[in-house]
Amino acid sequence: MELESKMALAAVAIGFLTFVVGFGYYFGWWDQLYDYIPWFADKGDLKVTVYDAKQTADTSDDVPLANVTVSILSTELVKKTDENGTAYFSDVDVGDYQVQAEWGSNVLAKNVTITKDAIATLTFLFNESAS
Repeated sequence: MELESKMALAAVAIGFLTFVVGFGYYFGWWDQLYDYIPWFADKGDLKVTVYDAKQTADTSDDVPLANVTVSILSTELVKKTDENGTAYFSDVDVGDYQVQAEWGSNVLAKNVTITKDAIATLTFLFNESAS
């Protein structure tokens, strides 16, 4: 076989392989493979909102708290709330977590489940009334 015909055969084989891989990707043949590759892990988002409840049962007077430290425990994810009392975490691995909000010496914790391609929400109320 001449070199030109070998190169033509290799080009056809590479083209066919590229077509099959692209076809398989389009139809989801490789989706289960992504579960085994860490950078393709399923991800979701988490939106945490923190308020000062002013020790009343009426939620209309709750004030958003800025600069509250919000941590997703068992990860390195930590953020401060913005002026609207919100901390937003993008691309969190799917699973069950405990989230902690720390304002001064007060610490609150709640559990949350992150699901694939969804936004989980949590609300923390500091100074909540006992009733």
